[in-house]
Amino acid sequence: MKKTMIAAGLSMALSAPAFATNGYFVHGIGQSAKGAGGAGIAYPEDTLAAGQNPAGMAFIGNRADGGLELFIPNRSLEAKGPLWSSFGLDGEVDGNRPSVFLVPEGGYNMDMPNGSAWSFGISAFGNGGMNATYDRHPQIQAMAFDPSMPWINPGDNTSAKIDLLQAFVLPTAAYKINENHAVAASLVVAWQSFELVNAAFGAMNDAGHVSSWGAGVKLGWMGHINDFLSLGATWQSKIKMGKMDEYATALAADDGRLSIPQTAGVGMAIHATEQLDILFDVTWINYGDDDIIIGKSTNVGGFGWDDMTIFKLGFVYKYSDDLTLRAGWNYGENPLPEGNPADGFVSTIVPATVEHHLTLGFTKQINEDFSITGSYMHAFDNDHTAGYDPRLAANPFLNPSDAALTSSMYQDSVGLSLNWKL
Repeated sequence: MKKTMIAAGLSMALSAPAFATNGYFVHGIGQSAKGAGGAGIAYPEDTLAAGQNPAGMAFIGNRADGGLELFIPNRSLEAKGPLWSSFGLDGEVDGNRPSVFLVPEGGYNMDMPNGSAWSFGISAFGNGGMNATYDRHPQIQAMAFDPSMPWINPGDNTSAKIDLLQAFVLPTAAYKINENHAVAASLVVAWQSFELVNAAFGAMNDAGHVSSWGAGVKLGWMGHINDFLSLGATWQSKIKMGKMDEYATALAADDGRLSIPQTAGVGMAIHATEQLDILFDVTWINYGDDDIIIGKSTNVGGFGWDDMTIFKLGFVYKYSDDLTLRAGWNYGENPLPEGNPADGFVSTIVPATVEHHLTLGFTKQINEDFSITGSYMHAFDNDHTAGYDPRLAANPFLNPSDAALTSSMYQDSVGLSLNWKL
């Protein structure tokens, strides 16, 4: 029964949307880590640990976990300035369709018998994604007046949408060097679905959802240095995804691919008292790699994101024998570069603006073998004003001083998982 439930959770992870908070990556993997600000490179608590650091799987024993998160991002776009008001295009445009996302997760781990140093597990989760849907987009509406873009006319469909979903499955092998140190490797099997609705790309307006697959590796080490300190380090390769021919124009930088950037991280866990553990992780996401994301040609647009360095601080407090409480903070600077002249249109439909997150969480032990874990996250409202798009230079109505487009977002999420010791 337990294995059947976990198998169902793994299947769900390949079909459910995911939204993201650190760029387009989630702020943490697994409900335990999510409640502690996303930290956990040196502090594994469940079978989603491979997503944080594969070596953590060596220290969690035989267990299974399955959970579901409700993710609620609030996205909007505001047009301000005399240009927009003169054409009746000013004001705020809602981007919340859909408004709620379901993100499942699941995992299973087993230590090899007879005192073996090996353990094997599998973890499945939403790695990230993004979604914003605008029934009208002021910049596309303005483009209708630009003679250099004859494919956009007044009265045409001026909606804009991006929908990116990513899910990972990580089969993991972990090896204990001794009782305190372990190394591990995961095969990262990645699936994604992508849709872009954007009249600015001319004939390539909406090819619908197109999916692709890719694979990479994730490596990790973790060690209990002494009774007071644990350390961990991990690295994940860039994942070269399969071609999506339908979006070859939009994904021009890599011939129709939307590859997933490499990541790296280090973490520490300070065992401050018998009840309190303090976690601190630093992770890096290589968004700035030239061919990772949508092409940067100025007549196509592009994400143009900077690399992100993310700081995660978590607190785990053992309130009683059957109740553990968590809290955390997560910060990563918005990867959209301020004032980049090539970011104009794309940054308005990719609202990766949140920076500060606060989290809460708990684990309630029901009996010796079964517990329930929950988490809550709030990402505080932040905005980004797009740089002036050089494609519009020929349009006499547009100039940087009177045509401001500002995207903004805040987020909430709540999740729950069921946990079994096997």
